[in-house]
Amino acid sequence: MNELLFLFHVIVVLLFTFIALRIGKESLIAWMALLAVISNLFVVKQTELFALQVTCADVYAVGAFLTLNLIQEYYGKECATRTCIIALGAQVALLFLSQLHIMYIPSVYDATHEAFNLILTPYPRIVIASFAVFYFVQRFDILIFQRMRDKLPFASFAFRSTICLILSQLLDTILFSVFGLWGIVHSLWDVMLMSFLIKLIVIALTSPLTYLSRYIEPAR
Repeated sequence: MNELLFLFHVIVVLLFTFIALRIGKESLIAWMALLAVISNLFVVKQTELFALQVTCADVYAVGAFLTLNLIQEYYGKECATRTCIIALGAQVALLFLSQLHIMYIPSVYDATHEAFNLILTPYPRIVIASFAVFYFVQRFDILIFQRMRDKLPFASFAFRSTICLILSQLLDTILFSVFGLWGIVHSLWDVMLMSFLIKLIVIALTSPLTYLSRYIEPAR
């Protein structure tokens, strides 16, 4: 059941990514920021895929990097860099707002405070780790993508995007697992190994579909 849900999850994220591309630059930037926020918010949920313990946020992370590559392909490096800053700003804003939210003393009729507290209490550590890793890996992704675009102008966007996604997700998985999830998840090794394998599966599934971006005329 989880494996089928995972496949459907990938399709849904891809669908919204292509819809954002069709709408235009502002939509892609907003979608990128949303993926960055929810990937950190949903990472605390653990599930089982292919008999290993994993988190539920890997699809969002790959979607965010794919969106960033689309922004760079259609709107340039400067826009991609600005998008990274906007996404980081959204994460910082949610960090402060979420902590203010759980500081309120709940009403005697409230039934949600403990759930919010459980989810949002580890959020500062996750965001701080994500903040540093996200910025570093995004800059790495932009650099590699630009180098490949300059050195391999004959290569298709799908090829360049796939190589960048693999390299950036390997780096992202190692750094974020160590700094953000150590002591939170049941098995860091399972999460790290399976997280990267899942990301490879997502990339493999998205790469053929990325060719569809050639037939989508984004708004300028």
